Amino acid sequence: MPEATINVETIMLLMLVPLALSLEAVYYDLQKREIPDGVVLRVFVTGLLATVLSWHGVSFVNALLGMVTGFMVVLPFALAGGIGGGDLKFVGALGTWLGIAGVMSLLFWSAIFGMLVAIITRYYGRKDFPFAPAIVLGLCVAIFWPGGIDFLISWLRTGLL
Repeated sequence: MPEATINVETIMLLMLVPLALSLEAVYYDLQKREIPDGVVLRVFVTGLLATVLSWHGVSFVNALLGMVTGFMVVLPFALAGGIGGGDLKFVGALGTWLGIAGVMSLLFWSAIFGMLVAIITRYYGRKDFPFAPAIVLGLCVAIFWPGGIDFLISWLRTGLL
């Protein structure tokens, strides 16, 4: 069976799948302050399916490493009560789509967006906030600007700040 070649446009189009599924997670997190396991399961299963069928450039091992890395990096925050279990599982499931490098980018950008939301939330006197929107904003940056961290580092090195 000949190996299919997948171009960048196809991969970008395919990455709209976890993005669309993630919008459901944002909806539930904003409405009920939880991300249902069914939403996480859909992200996880479609990520593994895309990997097994070679629909994107993430190998099976890389997908599993992305899942484990996302889960393990967020786990201490969940254990400390700073993030919910749904967010923890959600980031792990997104790791199956992104692989290890992509999930690290997701985590970086999610932390940046989460910090901004935390500052705004504190300003208005609230102590906590749903984190799924920050995760999805981080996902958008990780998908549509994969070189964003490299750009940021280069920009910081030039002394523009």
